[in-house]
Amino acid sequence: MQPKNYISLLIILTPILYHFFYRPDYGIVYNEERLKKGMVLIPSGWTSGRTNGYEIQFWEPVEPDTTKAYHKFKKVACSMRQIDYEYDYFVVEKRKCEVILSYVVEYEDEKGKSPWIVQLIEGDGKEIASIETISIEKGLKILREHGLYPLRPSK
Repeated sequence: MQPKNYISLLIILTPILYHFFYRPDYGIVYNEERLKKGMVLIPSGWTSGRTNGYEIQFWEPVEPDTTKAYHKFKKVACSMRQIDYEYDYFVVEKRKCEVILSYVVEYEDEKGKSPWIVQLIEGDGKEIASIETISIEKGLKILREHGLYPLRPSK
């Protein structure tokens, strides 16, 4: 094979090899960046047992106390070298009230647009009655009322 062909092969294989062998870690090591952006940190005792291919990474507590309000999991969606969005799922009242805080990275640069999308999910214990998009202030108020705010994990 001529050197020109090796270069062409390398150009073709680089993104493929990157996709399958390099996976950035957006776990606890990324918490410093989350802190700068005001995002929810991943507590040190959490595990990253679930993934959905390259693009989705999950973190969750090993043994959550489900008898009270709790942070159920964090989901991070990423593309080649960046986070597209993160969302944190909080159970406020089991099967009755849940809050999802989403931080959409692409919205950071859009003037006048908040990177936060907050959803309130309510139900009767058997099925979902409503899903409502609410303000970050209202979402944090609900979390505060149930002992889930501030969003920084204790050491």
